[in-house]
Formats: sequence, structure tokens, C-alpha cells
Amino acid sequence: MTVPGTDKTPNKPERPRARLSRRLLAGFFAIAGLLVVSGIAVNVAVTRRSLEARANTQLANDEAIVALHFAELERQVSRFSQLLADAEELTARLGAPVVARSLTISLLDDLRRNRMEARLHRRPPGPGALGNEVLRKAFFGMRATRLSSGLVQGDWYVAVESATPIGGWQNVEGAVVVAFRIDSAFLHEIGEHISSDITLWFPDGHYLSTLPDADVAALRGQLGDLPSPEAGELPYVVSTRLGGRPSRTRIARFEVGTRPEGLLLLTMPLEELLAARRAILGGGIAITGVVLVVATLLYVLFVRRVTAPLERLSQATRDIAAGNLDLQVPVSTQDEVGELAAAFNTMIERLRESRREIEEWNRELGRRVEERTRSLRETQRKLEETNEQLVYALRRLRETQDSMVQTEKLAAVGQLASAIAHELKNPLAGIRGALELVLPEIDDPAHREVVEKIVEEVDRMSSTTSRLLGFARPTEPHRERASLQRLIENVCFLVGQQAKRQGIEIRLEFEPPDRDVLLDPQLTTQAFLNIALNALQAMNNGGTLTIRTRWQPEHDRVEVRFEDTGAGIPPEVQEKLFTPFFTTKRQGTGLGLYVVRSIVERQGGEVTFHSTPGEGTVFIVRLPISGEES
Repeated sequence: MTVPGTDKTPNKPERPRARLSRRLLAGFFAIAGLLVVSGIAVNVAVTRRSLEARANTQLANDEAIVALHFAELERQVSRFSQLLADAEELTARLGAPVVARSLTISLLDDLRRNRMEARLHRRPPGPGALGNEVLRKAFFGMRATRLSSGLVQGDWYVAVESATPIGGWQNVEGAVVVAFRIDSAFLHEIGEHISSDITLWFPDGHYLSTLPDADVAALRGQLGDLPSPEAGELPYVVSTRLGGRPSRTRIARFEVGTRPEGLLLLTMPLEELLAARRAILGGGIAITGVVLVVATLLYVLFVRRVTAPLERLSQATRDIAAGNLDLQVPVSTQDEVGELAAAFNTMIERLRESRREIEEWNRELGRRVEERTRSLRETQRKLEETNEQLVYALRRLRETQDSMVQTEKLAAVGQLASAIAHELKNPLAGIRGALELVLPEIDDPAHREVVEKIVEEVDRMSSTTSRLLGFARPTEPHRERASLQRLIENVCFLVGQQAKRQGIEIRLEFEPPDRDVLLDPQLTTQAFLNIALNALQAMNNGGTLTIRTRWQPEHDRVEVRFEDTGAGIPPEVQEKLFTPFFTTKRQGTGLGLYVVRSIVERQGGEVTFHSTPGEGTVFIVRLPISGEES
């Protein structure tokens, strides 16, 4: 019998496989060639896009670095302006010209080292003066920082200027202006940190650049009409050529503060990136060629030595893939193919054993996974508990640290308050005594009313002085057993008349039974009275003040709640409520709630509050029943 398409006999079966090998080899070369061409084309496209993306990313990074340098420049100019203004104000107010002048000379030395210059103005600027806008704002009591430009002795200049007023906004005694002149040297210093050339283009047509003037002119011609600094399309990137070399230019907004002052042009040459692109492309082609040659050799060897003998194992492999392991491949030769067939049979036997072992291991693995899952859940629970403990400990540590910092601040403020109070208390007592002697002898009602008003103001100043002394030298609590209910009723009696005048109803809700609490009655009454008076002041148009008590023996403490229906406390005020000397009242000292918290905490208790604007405020005081800290 002959094979179709030839006149050869079937005793040479290698010919059909040879034709099959040639067809496979031809297909391999066709596919490999197509893949090589496609790979090169894709490599070129990807490399080009990667080059543009890399250049755009680097330009964006350079823009951020330039913005950071100018932001730091603004901060330094503003800082020196403020320091010089403070030094001038110190000279004028404290009468210490030697110390203040030494400070000013030191600051001027720092200015010169930082290439800045300062000007002192005692009068508002006239029309057309340089720095007109920032100086005008300064003489209105406002600090201002902006970019200024103009002609000085025929030369165009541009500088970042900051003006700071001397004195308060109602009494401006002058202004200090600190300026840093921006020039090409400064741009070159920034350019050392980036890979692009910098050009600052201003609306009046002037520019500063690290590029030569010829390159700036060529760049300006290629960009055409530049957009306005306020244009919404900024920033964007365009392709340019300088000196016949390709480059990318990013056009962005140049701002000082938040005000657009011009355009920032960052130009990045692409020679290095193009060289890297060519190197990558050449290396890729070389590697592709080597891989193609090696793959061709391996494929030829595979087709000639392996493909034909493995044909008989193909069907057996498909049967195994279908899950049929009850088969045997016949071993007809003793060569490598026979060894492969024998090994194949051994593999089938081991697969059968492995399947049995896998089924057994699956059952065991399921049991172990279940046990491990339970163990992991228990471990996770313990870790969560430990994490909560660590978070609590960290919070307590931060609270302790904040308390220590606040204590140091209050000690300094307390010393100052004590000194001021001592200096004022005795003169005020003398003034009041003198007024009391004069008052009976005044017959004119108008004059008598004036003197009585002066006595009231002296009493108010004496009260403020006493509170300052109490803040500077807080007394230690003298605890004794006292009825909490009677103490609260006494506070209500003290504020009762004021509540009636304001149309406020006071409700008392005591949880029985009435118990004695170990506390300082005088200090506790002062704390409760401050809270109640604050509540009355929050309800100018009437309302309800509810005072509730609740015993918590499981925590060895009692809770007293003061609930009002006032306007509530704004969120921005709540975080500063217990800060000494912070007040929103016209004649307040800002010590009331701080003293309340100090009194309660010195007795081992705590004060908290929550407030909703428009609905009211609730202050909660918790005190230990036995006198020990809760």
C-alpha cells in the first residue's frame, strides 16, 4: 500500500512525520517572524510613550520643587519682616534701645547673608512709590506678601516683598518691608535641584531664565501666544526644539501666595532619554534575535527527536487528563522511548496512589484547617484586646503629657497674675476707702451717681484681682462629710433671684436617697455656682435649668448634671472652653470654667460636657463618694 501523494512504500514512516516537521518548522518561523516584528513595533511605541510619560512626570516633579523653593522664600521674607517689626516695636514700647538695636543688627546681618534687603517706612507711601500695595495694606494694619517689579535706575527688577505693620492695627506706627530680588543666579540655584531649565515669563513681557537669550527667543517663537496666568488650561506640556535638539516644555502658573504673577516655563532636553530609548531598543532587538536562534534550534531538536516517539503517548495523556488512570501504555522498545513508556506507566501507578493519598490528606487538611481557624480567631481576639489596651495607654500618656505642658504654662501665667494682682489690690482698696469718705459729703445727685459708679467699677476690679490671686494660688480642698442635696439647694437659692429676673425656671431632680459626700463644701459650692451662672447667662430670653443627681455606687461616685436650654456652644469654642483666660464675654476673665475643673479634679473628680448649638448644653460633674479618686 502506498502513502497518498507519493510512490513510497509504508515501510518508511519517517517521511510523513518529516513533512509534518517541515510544516511545523515553517509555521514556527512565520509566527516567530511576526512576533519579532510586532514586538519591535510595540517596543518602539511603548518606549516612545514611556519617554513622554517619564519626561512629563519629571517636569511635574520639577514644578513641585520650584513651587516649594518659592514657598520657602515667601516664608523666609515674611518671617524676617515680622521679626524686624517686632524689634522696632520692642524699641518703642519697652525703652530698651541697646537690647533691641542689638537684635535689629543681628537680624540685618541675617538678611544680608540671605541676600535680602529691608526698608523702614514711618509714613504711608505716596502715589507711584515702589511696594505701594503691600505698604498700603501694612499701614492698614495687615501683613502682606506679594511680587513686585519695576525699574530702578533704568534696570528692570522683580522681587518678593513682605510688609509688616509696627504696632496694633488701630495705631500703626510704621511698616517694615523685606524684599528678596529674584534674578538668574537664584533660578540657577533652584536649577541645581531639578533636571529642567527655568523661565519666568511676566505679563509685561519681561522674563528671567536659566537659558541663553537666543534659546528663550526660539522657545517664545515656538510657543506662540502664551495664555494668561489665570487661564484654566494650565498646566500643559508641549514638544519644543532648542538648538536643533528635541525637548519638552511644561507651561504652568507662577504664583506668589495665592496670586498668579506670571508663567513658569520648565524646559527639559530629551537627549539622555532618547539615548536610553535607543539603547533599550537595540538591546531588545539583540535579545530577541538570540532568543529566536536558540528557540529555533531547540524546536528543530524537539521535532526531530521527541515529537514522533511521543505520538503514542499522546492518547494516553489525554485519557489521564480525562481522569482515566486505569490504563497501561505498551512498552515495545528498549530505547529511550521504551524507558519513557515504562516511566509513564510508573507515573500512572504513582498517580493512582497519589490520588488515594490526596483524598485522605484532603480530609485531614479540612480537620486541621478548622482547628487552625479556631486558634487564629482566638489569637486575633487576644491581639484586638491587647491593641485596645495599647491605644488606651497611649491616649492616657498623651493626656498626661498635655497636662504637664499646660501646668508649666499655667505656672508662668499664675506668677504673672499674682504679681499684677498684688500691685493692684492695695491701691484699689485705698481708692475705695477714699471714695466712701467722700461719698456722704456729695450733695449733687449727678456727682453722687458718678462716684457711686466709680465705686462699682473699683469693686469689679477688686473682684477680678481676687480671682487672679485665686488662680495664682489655688487652695487645697478641706474635705468633710456634707449633704450633696442641701449644697445644690443652696446654690439654687443664690442664683434664684437672677433666674426670676430672666424668666428662667430651675428644676431639681434628686435621685434618692440623699447621702453625705466627702468633699470641700465651699469649693464645691463655688464650682456649682460658676456652672449655674454660666447656664443662666446662656439663656437671655428665658428657659429651663435642670439639675439632676445620680448615684453610681458601683463606681463609688455621684454624677451631677446641669442641663440648660440655651443657645449652645459653637464647635470652635468647645475645644477651648477650659483654657485659662479664654472667654467670649465682654467683661469675663476666662477663669470660671478653668477654676471649676481645677476644683473638681483636686477632689478626685472630673468635669465633662456636650453641647448642641441651638438646643442647649449639659455639664456633667462626677465626684467620688468616699473621697478617693474614681
